[in-house]
Amino acid sequence: DNLAQVEEERNSLDAQLKKCEGELNPSTVTMPLGTKAKIVYANADWNFVVIDIGSNQGAQPTAEMIVHRDDNMIGKIRLSAVRDDVTIAEVLPEFQKETVKEGDNVLF
Repeated sequence: DNLAQVEEERNSLDAQLKKCEGELNPSTVTMPLGTKAKIVYANADWNFVVIDIGSNQGAQPTAEMIVHRDDNMIGKIRLSAVRDDVTIAEVLPEFQKETVKEGDNVLF
């Protein structure tokens, strides 16, 4: 009985560990390749945007997406607050080539 309880607790801790590892390591995030979105709100002062996809379309926290306008890469964003149909994302300054604007396209 005690052994079964310890094994159950270990399995629970293993599951929690895997979840935490996924949250800490953005490279493990798997969104459908080719996922597209549009920026519906951009705030350059606070360095964040809102995009028009959410968990219902496969968006996942910590995923990084490319922002482009026409055929030019503008920068990258990292998804943070994912809701059903919208997501808030942080603009990654190290990849920013131009100011991200409403209407820019986003691609995973």
